[in-house]
Order: sequence, then structure tokens, then C-alpha cells
Amino acid sequence: MNTEKLVSSRTARTELGDISEMTIWRWVQAGILPQPIKINKRNYWPASAIERVKTGKAEARAKAAA
Repeated sequence: MNTEKLVSSRTARTELGDISEMTIWRWVQAGILPQPIKINKRNYWPASAIERVKTGKAEARAKAAA
């Protein structure tokens, strides 16, 4: 049984810089985020997926600043 923490869409949007639902949808379509896990018609992502995106954004900022 997978016991990884799931992050709600609202929490994910906040953690990723107050992005919109449309941005989440675009990132899923582009492969930046995996498909969400649907529970009672609500979207959730594994916390590790959100952390990977946050880490990738920080690395991109560091490269741009260099």
C-alpha cells in the first residue's frame, strides 16, 4: 500500500507560487506535473511530485541568474 502524502490542488497551487488551475492543467498537459489522483472528484498529487517541480523551478532560476 502506498503511504505517500497527497497534496490537494489548492495546496499545490499555493506551494508552486499561487498559480491558477489553468496553469496546473497546462503543466499536466506539458508533462511538468503528473496526472492527478482523483478522489471524490478532487485532484491530488503526491507530495514528491510537487517537490520535484519546486526544485526544478529553483534550479531554472539559478541558471538564469548565472
